[in-house]
Amino acid sequence: TVTGATQGAMYGFRATARCVLGSDIATSSVGPEVTRTMAVTAPSSLTISAAMSGTNADGTAAGGTCSAGTTIERQIRYHSTSTATDGTWSSWVSGTTRTIGALQGHKYTFQQQARCVGTSASSAWTASSTAATVRAINAPGAPSVSASTNGDTTTFTRSNVVCPTGTT
Repeated sequence: TVTGATQGAMYGFRATARCVLGSDIATSSVGPEVTRTMAVTAPSSLTISAAMSGTNADGTAAGGTCSAGTTIERQIRYHSTSTATDGTWSSWVSGTTRTIGALQGHKYTFQQQARCVGTSASSAWTASSTAATVRAINAPGAPSVSASTNGDTTTFTRSNVVCPTGTT
């Protein structure tokens, strides 16, 4: 019996057996050592948040707890899109935050996955829900219009309006 076992720790067990007749030991033997690793429970209640910070989209992973003797390991991924269709997920990157240079008019969606890590074993990865933020589109400069008249004809000319990259 193991009392107070720690998740993710490995324990070795060995049995000894002997036969006794009165005060004499008739036989004595030691069995082979058997090792067992305590299972690790995955974290729950993971949270993710997303926000704009200047021209960057920031994802922040939080929540989740692990049992005593284990530590939490987190990874974050994201995808971006400029339409209603989601983009392709990036690879997972270790850490609690991820900062992406954001394009105007794009939505950035973040997700975390986490697991509890012990000295000899780890839990399965578990994923959070997702959170998204959108970088606003800056308004173009005010257009200017000029007019020129030649005889009976007046021609109006609008200056070019420049929109941010990726917008029209």
